[in-house]
Amino acid sequence: MNEVISQELCSGCGECAAVCPVHAITMQTGEKGFRVPRINQSSCINCKKCINLCAIKNASDLKLPEGIAFGAINLDDDVRKNSSSGGAFSALGETFLSKGGVVYGAVSSNNVISHDEATTINGLNKMRGSKYVQSNIESVFSNIEAELNAGQRVLFSGTPCQCAAVKSYLSGKHTNSGELILIDIVCHGVCSPLVFKDYIEFCNSRSSSSVIEHIFRSKVNGWRNHTEENILANGAIDYKSFDSQLFKSFFYSHYTLRESCFHCPFATPQRVADITMADFWGLQQSIPTEYSPDGVSFLLANSDKGRMLIKSAESKMRVFSAQIDDTEQPQLHQPSKKPENVQQFWRDYEKGFKYVAVKYFHAGKIRRFLTDTIKKMIKVR
Repeated sequence: MNEVISQELCSGCGECAAVCPVHAITMQTGEKGFRVPRINQSSCINCKKCINLCAIKNASDLKLPEGIAFGAINLDDDVRKNSSSGGAFSALGETFLSKGGVVYGAVSSNNVISHDEATTINGLNKMRGSKYVQSNIESVFSNIEAELNAGQRVLFSGTPCQCAAVKSYLSGKHTNSGELILIDIVCHGVCSPLVFKDYIEFCNSRSSSSVIEHIFRSKVNGWRNHTEENILANGAIDYKSFDSQLFKSFFYSHYTLRESCFHCPFATPQRVADITMADFWGLQQSIPTEYSPDGVSFLLANSDKGRMLIKSAESKMRVFSAQIDDTEQPQLHQPSKKPENVQQFWRDYEKGFKYVAVKYFHAGKIRRFLTDTIKKMIKVR
């Protein structure tokens, strides 16, 4: 067998490697820094478990009926301040932990994004906040399987493709998922870990103190203003410099998103997870009486398990009814759009991070402004 799925559609979840009975598939870092499956042809027994269980290939079968929409605001001001939106994830996670469950979510350690397990509030707090870089969940599959088989309650949060992968993996293992709850996000797309790594190195080369943590979404300038922060080794917090705001320009440009994000089968109101979370953008216009400048979460309860967990968490968050159309979340209806010149961007990227930062983004904004101004002055003369 030559491939599980085309590179253009592969989400890099690692499920195929996890289900392979002879370990003929390994996940390796491919071009652009994304994880991709590699098949050892001499070891492959052509059982096709990887193909038959691929979450992308089986996306339509994994989806649930359209859920019930809610808005949610965490009652703890400090939790909401340190959350990307309304703090719903913390409320749901704390409720789940209090009932003896464990929670899996994305964490950042030394500027590397990966999935970890939390059994305490401190561990859960590390999972707060947006991470725009693709996380590694390859070690998670077997851990969740073992915990569910041992009767443990498990909550897994991640991107829709990751939730679909966990769901499909467990079905292939015939694992009882009655004690599993999946929470996905309305995903804009995942950025290349290579680009993020190069970004951190770029910042370190231009500062006397290194970046120990990058905050992808800070509320230092409010919920509606997307501000990023670099926490430096000397204790300083940088959220005003060009460098601190540069990574979001890469992300929003779509140049550095994984190719599969442009073809995502999960960017629909029919979700794969029990609960879907997002920022409640558009609330100020749709339900102005519920708007809060400190952040509001949008939730979709897609299953009975999801609705029960949201209900159980109402002691920690205020929940109000909503409709899907109340929120402005384009990726609830379609994938992010692929830039026409994305191939040129990656050819330019071979010249280095700094080169594309200057050519495409605001690292070169002042230079371009001055150049254009001088040209105009010369033309006038």
